[in-house]
Amino acid sequence: MTIRVKTGDGERLLPNQPGRLLSEILYAHGLGLNQRCGGEGNCGGCAVVLEHGAFTVGTQHVSVTAQAGRQVPACRTRADTDGCVIALPQRSRYEAGGRIESDFVLPPFVLDTQVLRVVVSVPAASLVDHRSDLERMLDTVRTQCCCAQLQLTLAQTRAMARMMGAGTGKMTATLAATDGRWHLIALHEGEHAAVLHGLAIDIGTTTVAAVLVDLGTGAVVQKAARYNQQVSIAADVASRISAAKSDLDLERLRKTLVRDTINPIVDDLCHAQGIPHGDICRVSIAGNTVMVHLLLGLPVTNIGRVPFNPVLRDAGVLSAGQIGITVNRQAPVHIAPAIAGYIGGDITADIHATGLQSGPDRSLLVDLGTNCEMVLRLGERLVCCATPAGPAFEGGGMLQGCRATEGAIKRISIGADLQFTIRTIGGVAPHGICGSAVIDFIAEGRRCGLLNAAGRMDIAMLQRHQRHAQVEQGRRLVHACVIVAQDPDAQQGRVVITEADIAEILQAKAAVFAGIESLLGSCGLVSGQLARIVLAGGFARHIDVGNAQAIGLLPRLPIERVEKIGNAALAGAILVLVDARAAPAMRELHVVPQVVELNLLPEFEGNFINALYLPEPQREYLLAVAP
Repeated sequence: MTIRVKTGDGERLLPNQPGRLLSEILYAHGLGLNQRCGGEGNCGGCAVVLEHGAFTVGTQHVSVTAQAGRQVPACRTRADTDGCVIALPQRSRYEAGGRIESDFVLPPFVLDTQVLRVVVSVPAASLVDHRSDLERMLDTVRTQCCCAQLQLTLAQTRAMARMMGAGTGKMTATLAATDGRWHLIALHEGEHAAVLHGLAIDIGTTTVAAVLVDLGTGAVVQKAARYNQQVSIAADVASRISAAKSDLDLERLRKTLVRDTINPIVDDLCHAQGIPHGDICRVSIAGNTVMVHLLLGLPVTNIGRVPFNPVLRDAGVLSAGQIGITVNRQAPVHIAPAIAGYIGGDITADIHATGLQSGPDRSLLVDLGTNCEMVLRLGERLVCCATPAGPAFEGGGMLQGCRATEGAIKRISIGADLQFTIRTIGGVAPHGICGSAVIDFIAEGRRCGLLNAAGRMDIAMLQRHQRHAQVEQGRRLVHACVIVAQDPDAQQGRVVITEADIAEILQAKAAVFAGIESLLGSCGLVSGQLARIVLAGGFARHIDVGNAQAIGLLPRLPIERVEKIGNAALAGAILVLVDARAAPAMRELHVVPQVVELNLLPEFEGNFINALYLPEPQREYLLAVAP
């Protein structure tokens, strides 16, 4: 039995095993889907169009023809007959690469990488010197570097023995220090003058970004990023926890992160710079608590239930070989310590990189992502919390939502008569909508009267301007606004935003705003008393702050009091590589913040319900557009 699969690249004929889910068949042949809900069948991310044949969708048997195609979730659908035909929309496929922003602001630092490369000449054995080859080599290195505690692994001892046995007395030792103790990272015959590099990684739920750093100068020499390939299994933190039920599931998630995401990034970086993997001799990682646990193959079940307790907060210093990262196996790997189960080492890195602890009083750091964390500096205190925003900001849960890949609509403005001006990533024809564009649409739609406070559309206005459509979403018909009309001549498909899409964003923005209000309230503050808001994260860097305030995602402060800093977690990871003070500072820092559990605050629920509605447009805007 076979299934014919239509994609934007052509058609493929895949073998079909009766009873096997379409999502499993597609994944097995390199066509992974956006299963944001972990394959539970309720997110719509893995939608496919049935064009011909007999299928079982859940428990319902359906028969379709090309004239009556049907959109269904692949994770709930099986093909029952030979020769079935399905179409796979581009937006349903998860991306391995794509354009992923990894901009960051790196603060000043004192260059001290704690990495040395020394050329040593080991004296030959003699009848009056009874030291072994190993002892003579170690004593020579210790004399030159004052590394009293230096030791070799068995593999390094074997390499040294081969060199000494070949009559080589001169060799190059590469050393790295962790917690004041020096370790031999590599041993090369003769003089080895290659540049040493460090690798900084930010492991996000959606994306993994990394940079290659020249440890001689502290300069960032190369950037690379990929989507976290775990999105092919589950999209957000909660669904990853659900997907890691068994040891087998946990190992699958670990391999998907290390083998399919991080190591290909390392390959890209090394290829771009023309260096061997072994010349990367130090690694620094920042990530949320769940991602770090999955990286290390540690169970995450307890993080998903009260009291949200992780296996560990500080993993200490490991080696690349222990984790499976394809750099020098002996390279020390520093993992930023977490603050709590839902406030991870990425936030510790954020705080350090932004200088929040020593910055202006009443500063609020907000890291916008699928899990939104916020930290308030109040006097000498740091108070923090986390709120689950979900994947909507990354396009999750929306009919044509997508991540920031080429062809995604990233900006929308609305003119007279509901004329839309859009901008896409890469300037090409649109195939979906980013979260930043939906924020623009909601803000503009509220201002022009298209949307009411509940996010409902004015259907008469849409119909009057030929912008109305009804589409199937979540097994029901919903109203939609046509942003881009279908154009068969230009091979351009229709792009719409639905009322259900808006509801997804309202849920996410309500969680963030209620988190901010509740955190401030627990400290006796209101948003107007904030000295500044620091927005961290790749998504935050690309939103229009005015529109984010207009929809009630952020408090309405003067724009000059809102600062966007990009990927602060990655900046913090870089600092660990280049400034020896950073790692111990983070180890001290991660136990400082006081964690506020929002679900224990009685006002959070009320704040969340209030934040589900859209604020009234600002009066100055209404006056500006009044006829």
